[in-house]
Amino acid sequence: MAFSADGTFLATASEQGTVIRVHTIPQASKVFTFRRGTYPATIYSLSFGPQSQYPPLLAATSSSGTVHVFMLAPTTRQNDKKIPGIIAAVIPELVTDMVESEHHFITIHDGFMPGTRSICAVAKSTNGSGETSSSASRLDRPRIFVVTTSGYYNQYSLQVGPGRKGTFTLERECTLLTSASDQILARFVE
Repeated sequence: MAFSADGTFLATASEQGTVIRVHTIPQASKVFTFRRGTYPATIYSLSFGPQSQYPPLLAATSSSGTVHVFMLAPTTRQNDKKIPGIIAAVIPELVTDMVESEHHFITIHDGFMPGTRSICAVAKSTNGSGETSSSASRLDRPRIFVVTTSGYYNQYSLQVGPGRKGTFTLERECTLLTSASDQILARFVE
């Protein structure tokens, strides 16, 4: 699970890693349900984008070797799929989550080897001096950073398109380990 930087959202992953839910804090009311995939996977990290980023994003890395990016914005599709009252009373909440869930809008396949533990972070675009870019096109290009236990650092640039579609570009990939002894010492602190 992960909290947003301002503490207003909490993201949780299901035990199977197929569903990610976002709740508001302190009400603890569910506001989004996202489907990561249909095959079980261990979710290694969840990361909210910066508060001032538009569109607001949530990224997840998993044991499948993929990075899934979700948009935290209401959609008409989600509202149109609400199950009518009498049926919702009969059908368990877990089933309604499956019917109502939104899918990721960007999936970075083969971002790292399956089974490799990883963490990710979402950041706004910056210009070369480290300051946030003021042009609208640059603000629509958030960055995803992924670090793995195998010692790789990947940086992706996202392009948010119309209709909740998006693409990504691998901007940088480098190894953080310089020798075999570094790899022995590299591990996640749990």
